[in-house]
Amino acid sequence: MRLLQALLLASSLSVSSALSTDPTLGAAEASASDERPVGVALPEGPGVRLDSGREIVLLVPVRKGEGWASLARRYCQGSVSPEELQRRCAGKPKPEPDARCAIRFPELSEQWKTRCLRALFPADGVEGSEWVHRPGGSPVETYGEGLWQAAEWLTGEGENFRSIRRGNGSSDPLVRRDDVLRLPAALVRPALRSLASPPAGGAASPPPSQETSSRAAPAGEPKQENLDERATGGELIYGEDSRGPYALYRLKPGQALYSAVVVRFTGRVDPEEVNQVAQEIARASGISDVTNIHSGHAVRIPIDLLLPEFLPPGDPRREEYLHSSAEAARYRNAAHARNLDGVHVILDAGHGGVDRGAVRNGISEHEYVYDVLCRIKRRLEAHTEAAVYETIVDREQEYRPRDGRVLPVNRGVEILTDPPHFNSDPSQTQLGVNLRWYLANSIYHRLLTAGVAPEKVVFISLHADSLHPSLRGGMAYIPGERYRRGTFGVETSEAARYREVRERPNVSFSRAEGLRSEGLSRELASRILGAMRSRGLKVHPYIPVRDRIIRHQRAWVPAVLRANQVPVEVLLEIANLNNPQDAHLIKESRFRERVAQAVVDALLRYYDPRRA
Repeated sequence: MRLLQALLLASSLSVSSALSTDPTLGAAEASASDERPVGVALPEGPGVRLDSGREIVLLVPVRKGEGWASLARRYCQGSVSPEELQRRCAGKPKPEPDARCAIRFPELSEQWKTRCLRALFPADGVEGSEWVHRPGGSPVETYGEGLWQAAEWLTGEGENFRSIRRGNGSSDPLVRRDDVLRLPAALVRPALRSLASPPAGGAASPPPSQETSSRAAPAGEPKQENLDERATGGELIYGEDSRGPYALYRLKPGQALYSAVVVRFTGRVDPEEVNQVAQEIARASGISDVTNIHSGHAVRIPIDLLLPEFLPPGDPRREEYLHSSAEAARYRNAAHARNLDGVHVILDAGHGGVDRGAVRNGISEHEYVYDVLCRIKRRLEAHTEAAVYETIVDREQEYRPRDGRVLPVNRGVEILTDPPHFNSDPSQTQLGVNLRWYLANSIYHRLLTAGVAPEKVVFISLHADSLHPSLRGGMAYIPGERYRRGTFGVETSEAARYREVRERPNVSFSRAEGLRSEGLSRELASRILGAMRSRGLKVHPYIPVRDRIIRHQRAWVPAVLRANQVPVEVLLEIANLNNPQDAHLIKESRFRERVAQAVVDALLRYYDPRRA
């Protein structure tokens, strides 16, 4: 038993310990990670793990001579049959003594669910008539937890996320680590409620909405009219003046209008558009110099600039967005594979040929992201059992990584369709983008015909963006269901030359398919960005996983994802070439190798959570 606990703790700390033993990282870089472990040992012998902030798994010890029926009786009490438990634990005829059997949260008995929740969230408890949920008090990494998961764990019913969202004025389907959620104690699982005493530290602070709505405006600030008493995440309050309705946000020390307001609340990231929106907000807020704003200044954001999740509570657009996001969060990866055995990874590198992509600070996007593709491919093929497919090839370089700081531009790039498409005609650049998803769809359907499970096919497109220079680090795009409604296809004689287009010229998605892809893709994207953080790489501070691009009052999913039928798909922006520090880093072959390591780490953990 002690051996099991030791193994569990070692396993739960493997993300951090891997940093110090990785030969490509020095000690200073290894210490840059503040990622917490994903598991904790319970006094009773088992351990509990939180995968991607979404999946609670109990790791149970197997006693000598114990069978599946005994394990099911001891931990599940009828929630799952011995046969199903056997199937989930590698299908072996008998459990292996001293091994660990992973049992998912929904299959556990109420007693064991309660023990898991108390171990993962020890700071949670009853305060008066409310239950207070504090992810920040957890000893494990909670990044990825959503309102749906919180409702499912705490109340037994995911649909209760609506009540939690309304009661807290939540603006984001994800729960941040510093959030404090309050819900009626009567809604919480009785077994959990009866065991939890109020957390230490005395009475809790008032709910965020009370704190925010009770602030008095500093002297000299315009009076707020028709103030809405509700707040969004404790940070926005709503009013209306002669210009129209707005959301008010008070700048905190060290925050800038560009990143803390424009990028965060409006979703704009394009440099020109960020500057334009910043000037518009400055005019509405009485700010004469956007580079010199005092801490606490009341910034007024016109309502029509806000992302839907930051609109006032009760706004139909906000309600639709949050409901749809919570529905997508229900979908989780149920396909497991040791060392990616049976997993098929389709790799794409953006642009190429005459299309160089973003060119900033002396860097051409394609050459550097193609080098990352080569490094991911090399790692997957050398160290895992995954099958790797590419959408593109540089015939001069093939798939050999290059270690130079300045990678020469090579225009001899082809997309691996039938026949190959050479990115040599500037007028055919958009066709080249569309042929990538046509090719991915063709590979995907060939794999389905061969009996591969849909969830074991992954599409990853690599890019380096050119955003406002105040932004740094990686971010990811996934396909938002709301932006994939309709039929997609390219109906030109030039496109019809390619077999992949002729196979399936038009593509459409049901709502269920779109929600499933959004949920599964978000889970993988969160894994990738978490792995980047654990390797000391920068990640965008606000909304690092985005389900659409917003530009010029329009929102859309990137073309390479929009009509892509692979259920698990991510467009990864590895750096911002418009930021001098990021531009310097991407030239380092060591940086590109670390990005490749992070992607492979994430795939391994996505399909085998025991590695986390």
